[in-house]
Amino acid sequence: MKPKPARKNILFIMSDDHSAHYLGCYGNMFVKTPNLDRLALEGTRFERAYCTNSLCAPGRASILTGTYSHVNGVRGNSEGKDAQEYMTVGMPTFPELLQAAGYRTGIVGKWHLTDRPKGFDYTCVLPGHSSRRRGYPGASRTSRSLIRRRLTTIMPRGR
Repeated sequence: MKPKPARKNILFIMSDDHSAHYLGCYGNMFVKTPNLDRLALEGTRFERAYCTNSLCAPGRASILTGTYSHVNGVRGNSEGKDAQEYMTVGMPTFPELLQAAGYRTGIVGKWHLTDRPKGFDYTCVLPGHSSRRRGYPGASRTSRSLIRRRLTTIMPRGR
């Protein structure tokens, strides 16, 4: 009986306002990104991946759902009090599909969508990067404390 092949781990990094040419693995010789370069060397790089909407919230919704903004319902950043936009009800996201396939999923960092994160086993959304003013509380007090401790560990004060 053949052993079942090990399932690959998936680490999806979505950075905001970050072009590929800012990374060493894409040829930048001035900015040092050794850890991201190693991930790119040992993993899979998407050389021709594009987002269908360059604005923050619509771009995130498009990536999460694999659909255009007019399909997923998020066309802008919902800055205005009367301009609330939510993802289309029932619209599946790739984290939900990964969960259904048995993966554990998580999101850490900026969310910037009006909807609550769905399809994630773990969430730690940075304070001020969620829809706090629209009823979604963003990071809990525990999450904020954890973020502060981790940032202090990574970047000790006084350096």
